[in-house]
Amino acid sequence: MDLLEIRTNLVRDTGHWELVTDAEDDDFTDNGADRFIKDGQQMLDELCPPPVVTREQVTRVFQGQYLVYIPQIRALENVKIYDSDGAEYDIEHVEYRELLDLYDEELPIDDESTPEYISLLPIRNQSYVSLEHSSWYVIGNEITINEETGVAGPLSSIENVGNESFWDQDGTLIAHSVDAKYTGITPSERLSDIFNYIFKSIAVCVFPDTFIGEMTVSVDVTLTEKMRLLCIPYTVLESDDGIYVTEQPEESDGQYIDETGKQTLNFEKGSYNSFVLIPKPIAEEDELLWSDDILEESCTINNVYSEYLERSANAIIIPPADKVYKIKTISTAYDAEFTDDDSETWWSVNHPELLILAARVGIETSLHRNESGAQAIRNQIQQRIMEISAHLTYQRVSGRHDKAVING
Repeated sequence: MDLLEIRTNLVRDTGHWELVTDAEDDDFTDNGADRFIKDGQQMLDELCPPPVVTREQVTRVFQGQYLVYIPQIRALENVKIYDSDGAEYDIEHVEYRELLDLYDEELPIDDESTPEYISLLPIRNQSYVSLEHSSWYVIGNEITINEETGVAGPLSSIENVGNESFWDQDGTLIAHSVDAKYTGITPSERLSDIFNYIFKSIAVCVFPDTFIGEMTVSVDVTLTEKMRLLCIPYTVLESDDGIYVTEQPEESDGQYIDETGKQTLNFEKGSYNSFVLIPKPIAEEDELLWSDDILEESCTINNVYSEYLERSANAIIIPPADKVYKIKTISTAYDAEFTDDDSETWWSVNHPELLILAARVGIETSLHRNESGAQAIRNQIQQRIMEISAHLTYQRVSGRHDKAVING
């Protein structure tokens, strides 16, 4: 089953129709159900690891950082560390208890240097946090980018940038418009000459805290016919001399808002505290003409809020980094995560009934306050897990009879 099928069966089994948008009209869009499904899959992962998945990934750490989040990591197999020039340094993977013993229980979290040890932390948990947006900034045409570190800034507050940004803030409304800002163009003139100048202006929505994990952004927008918005998650850092962008995912990591109304965007992993909105014309630039219906008040942000699936750091590096590094890890990983209604995981394909049962545990404890009912479901899950574990073990140790080796 895919995520939509799991969600549909879950609400039908439990009768919690409020966890989807409108079951009566067969609209089973998520309205809270996915939280229990994802928690249920995590519980199954902890009880019975699915067939081993090896994953190679790169995590960026900044000066002073020692707590790290590596998505879906289960067991670390190999690790390397590089600085921004590509120089490789030795780093040793040790158990957390061993790391504490090395430093007599006092980890040197204030002594920055090249990290020498990495350890997975013993606690893995998560919780949901909802945040209203804190402040808006603008990335204009004149922003400075440090070629060595990739850090860009400082950003300009949207209230103070004047006509150069094409963005205005009026109370809670954020609007991008061209006609009031650029007066050097005549009606019906093509925009090719100033195309990049207009559409390089980016609005940055900054939240008051950085949360590690998944981020859901809900944006209520009004768009003209020829415009759309590209939304990309960012990480910014506040220093004494301003706000700087420290993590800039590729444009291909973004998601488009194509129509007027409330849109929900999901960014599945990372360490984010902001996202950017980039106005993009739907038409080709040589087809764009200056006209009120295309570019006047091209887009308006009516409301923004975000929900994070907060995950605590799952690894620690010691000493804390003295500059920007990239940590390359090869590790066994937890099962894949659901990304949209059509996505599948090992549990949803091979044991969908067990995933639905695991999701019901969270519903019993969170919505019903029924611990005894939750425990009864856990007992059912434990029995099935024993059977699945035995089957997986048999698969791993069995082989073709002509390859068998007889000892003795």
